Amino acid sequence: MEAVFDMEIFGSFQTEKVLKEVSTKYAHKTVFLPCKVLKSVDLAINGGIIFTGVEALRKVEGLADHQRGFLPSRTSIQKCAAQLHDLGQDLIPFGRVASQLGEMVNFILKRWFDSY
Repeated sequence: MEAVFDMEIFGSFQTEKVLKEVSTKYAHKTVFLPCKVLKSVDLAINGGIIFTGVEALRKVEGLADHQRGFLPSRTSIQKCAAQLHDLGQDLIPFGRVASQLGEMVNFILKRWFDSY
């Protein structure tokens, strides 16, 4: 590591470029997976993280359109959310209903119990 960081064995520009590429690929494939980011969005208190916030953070990287960075795109996170929604509908169907308390989620358990 000393040779890479301190001695810049490839030259400073090349070393920075190689390290950025390697770290971006690693982060994108293991750390910032769309499903992990979606989980953070869903569990954030009081809407602390939203899809547009993720896009704003992606701009910090200075990415060109459709360029892959550390964070997944809003679109890839939304695709993950749609897949999760579809899976939930298959396992325990649900829908939104209006009530005196406001909008609520109604689970259709009869259909779920009938399938078992």
